[in-house]
Amino acid sequence: MSSDTIPKPSPPPPGLPPGEARVRGEIVEVGNQTNNQNSSFFKIKVNRVLGYGSSTPPVGTADTLLVNMGVADQNQFKIGKIVSAVISYRQLPGDSGNSSRWTLVTLEKDSN
Repeated sequence: MSSDTIPKPSPPPPGLPPGEARVRGEIVEVGNQTNNQNSSFFKIKVNRVLGYGSSTPPVGTADTLLVNMGVADQNQFKIGKIVSAVISYRQLPGDSGNSSRWTLVTLEKDSN
């Protein structure tokens, strides 16, 4: 009698922390914050939401999000490039809504 073994699937990757989302989309703009030249941003037009952490506001397909990327190298961010990014949402007390509430956590370039 032969013993058949069923391979065990690998465990899923850990979930996203609260307030974070993983999105895939096209970079449509790159620039500097007008109030802080040491802080850069990009805008991403979302074409797919890949995951959410708990307490993360919903992100819709075709939404365009302004994402603060701090002092990251802007050469990594090319207009028209399709990327997957993990972004974090944070609303500070007294936030007037004029600044970006999304911040880049990680960026993974996809091949076009």
